[in-house]
This record gives sequence, C-alpha cells and structure tokens, in this order.
Amino acid sequence: MKNKCQFLTLLGVCSLFSPHVLSTNYDDFYENPDDHPTQFVSSSNYVVDVKEITTMDVKEIEEEIKEILQALPDSQRVEVENEIGEFLFKEGKLLEAKQYFKAAAQHDDPRAHYNLALILYKEGDRKGARDHIEKAAHQGIARAQYNFASLLFKEGKQEEGRKWIEKSAAQGDTEAQYTLGCYLSQENSTKEAEQSFKAAAEKGHSRALIRFRDILIKERRYPEFLKWDDKRKKQKK
Repeated sequence: MKNKCQFLTLLGVCSLFSPHVLSTNYDDFYENPDDHPTQFVSSSNYVVDVKEITTMDVKEIEEEIKEILQALPDSQRVEVENEIGEFLFKEGKLLEAKQYFKAAAQHDDPRAHYNLALILYKEGDRKGARDHIEKAAHQGIARAQYNFASLLFKEGKQEEGRKWIEKSAAQGDTEAQYTLGCYLSQENSTKEAEQSFKAAAEKGHSRALIRFRDILIKERRYPEFLKWDDKRKKQKK
C-alpha cells in the first residue's frame, strides 16, 4: 500500500477521492495491491494518522476515528472505511480490518464486499466469503468475477462459471484471459485462444506467454515466435 494508505492522514472531516476500486490479495482469488495516489481535502480539529495504527493498539484511537466517520456523508465514510480497512489488512490486523469492511459493506460497496470476502475466506467462512464475492462480481468487479467463476467451477457449475470467466476476461483480467484461453484451446478454437493468451501475455502473464509462444511455433510463425520468446526470457530474469 505504498503511496496510498501509508500516507493517508485523516484530518477531521476528510473527503477522500480514490480512483481505484480494489486492492487486496485473496489467495485463489485476489491480485496484488494497486498503488494509486490518494487525494483528499480536509478541515477540522481532529488529527488521526493512519500510519500510527502500525505501532499502537487500534483501540487507542478508535473513538477519534468513530467521531470523524460519523461526521462524513455516507459515500465519503465508505471510502475512508475501506482505506483504513485495507491499511489494517496489509499490516496483518485482520480482525480490526474486518470491522471497517463490514461497515462499508452495509452500504453495498463492491470494494468492501471484495475485501470482506478475503477475510471471511481466511477465517474459514466459505459461505460468507462466497456471498460477498458474488455481490462484488454482480457489481462489475473484474477480479471478483474471475474469483466467483473459480468458486462455481469448484461447485461443478461449469456453464455458469464459464460465463463469469468471459465477463472478467472482457474487462481485461489477466487470469481470466489465460483461463479462457485454456478453455478455448481445449475446444480447438485456436484463433480465439490465441487472442486470449496474447491479451494476457501483453500484460506480463507468464503462463499465457508460454501458451501463446507455443501456438506461434506450432504454426511456424517464427519471426513472431522469436519476438515473444525474447519477452519470455526477459520475464525469467
């Protein structure tokens, strides 16, 4: 969370504007965090530095945080709750993070649903995790759509899972693009599989790059193969 939560300081009534939607890692499900700068404007008498959460018991500043959150409009409160939750999660304070995500999820925020699902999954609450990841998927979060598809596949719901893989891949999720490429390859839809592998490979997906490279050599497209093989070697360094 460099460049994001580490410098987030809540100066009283804080209006937070963040361009991203999600940023935590969900084992089977989640990607690594995005690093987006966070812009905020503020005015008030209270100062709560979120960086201090790493060195003190959260309860020591809980009342100040609650007072700040209560003063915010719902939309801004949800953003701040997500930011604090993500910071706490990154620092390994899962129980504390969970409370902020639960509060934000009460407003049906997709980012909060996504992050709360992570913690519930780690706690062993598979049903709770599934419910929240499904909500995030239906709200258009590409990685949530991929994760939801993964759960559906595990449940034996292949057709429905395939639909969500396609939705996620269409939004540019690299794991979904790679997975879709594998399905298309099995179906002998070589041209479509190539496009899917290539899309993921262009974003640095190593397994997609290998599969795309294999298609090129099988079709004897040697100039293209040499170009992409060079990229593969650079990735391995």
